[in-house]
Amino acid sequence: MAIWSVVCAGLGLPGVCCFGIGGLILGPVAFFLGNASINRIRASNGTLGGETLAQLGRIGGAIVAILGLLFLVYIIVAAVNSGH
Repeated sequence: MAIWSVVCAGLGLPGVCCFGIGGLILGPVAFFLGNASINRIRASNGTLGGETLAQLGRIGGAIVAILGLLFLVYIIVAAVNSGH
């Protein structure tokens, strides 16, 4: 799950360019996958590894989601202002 979290965050970053929708979809997915992975790793009492990768996916997912939201808001504001 930690690897998929990083993959979703990585794919969400170029998805931000598609009106922010890719970031808004894949960012939270990456965040929640990373968070669930961290919980599983910590509950395993050392038998599972990859906490750094899971944290990278979680933080990357949050950043991608925020960037996607900001880009979408920017496009909406630009569209509203271009009509005037």
